[in-house]
Amino acid sequence: MTNQRVCRVEFEHMDRPGTAFLVAPTLALTSYHILDWTGHEALEANAGDLRLRFGVVTEGAGGKSTGQAFKLAKSEPVPKFSPTKKLDYALLRIDDAITLLQDSANPIVTPVPLCHNLPAKGDGLHILQHPGGDALKLAISVDGIDRVLVDRGLVQYSTPTKGGSSGSPAFNDDWEVVALHSRERSVSFGSIREGSLLSSILEEIEQFL
Repeated sequence: MTNQRVCRVEFEHMDRPGTAFLVAPTLALTSYHILDWTGHEALEANAGDLRLRFGVVTEGAGGKSTGQAFKLAKSEPVPKFSPTKKLDYALLRIDDAITLLQDSANPIVTPVPLCHNLPAKGDGLHILQHPGGDALKLAISVDGIDRVLVDRGLVQYSTPTKGGSSGSPAFNDDWEVVALHSRERSVSFGSIREGSLLSSILEEIEQFL
């Protein structure tokens, strides 16, 4: 397995695919609505059912690797979150077993580089995602950012995504994460994708990193 920073979100007893990415050795970010779709679900129970599977990539013969799955920690599995109507993120604490893949000169699982700065209209935006629970895919847009809504902590872009891509990292041209992909919205001219600005999320989770 090569270095992996982005993982597939899966549940043992629910069909609700998503994506997440490592922000610290035992912490990952994903979309809150993956854990609580209706807004009235038991967050702790769903966290106990969740698995993060790293290394699901397309192989040479056209198949996909099975990767390696990790449970969340039993204590404080979701140390910080923001509901869907706000920043729509969940910070996940992963079981310490993941550190076994990080204690070497060539670690298998490593955190993504994070950007504290705001992106700008017309910047490139590139998304690593597990659309529909499939193998890891990359969507590139050299001028994808349409609007940056700082007061709402949101960014809108044209970079293509599909269901199951919620929670994906959105990178700038320097391959630093600037946003957490959340949803697709219908607009007068079709549709646009929307995510939470990483700078806004970092203001709330910096103490955990």
